[in-house]
Amino acid sequence: MYSLVPAALVWEWPSAIGWGYLVSVGACATLGHLCFNRSFASADASAVLPYDYTRLLIVAFIAFVLFGEIPDLWTWIGAGVIVAANIYIAQREASLARQGRLAEAPAVDKLAP
Repeated sequence: MYSLVPAALVWEWPSAIGWGYLVSVGACATLGHLCFNRSFASADASAVLPYDYTRLLIVAFIAFVLFGEIPDLWTWIGAGVIVAANIYIAQREASLARQGRLAEAPAVDKLAP
């Protein structure tokens, strides 16, 4: 809403090719979100989310190929933090499941006096 006034000052209607791109991007984004939501209905989030992190690699590759973007140091540090956190959580959950603690973990409300 806040960008309406500045955009109106320089607005140009998209060309026919531009409209085609906009519709294609909108359709692909909608399909992607529908598939992502369906994956949560089909499997546990801990099984689905590691595949979502591959999106980082795919987007970086497409940005490099199509736009010539080269990731800087902070991009690699951020990606490393995301990957390290994901690996840690996956290993911790697997370890808890092996020990049988995941199913036996007390609920938070049961800890209250």
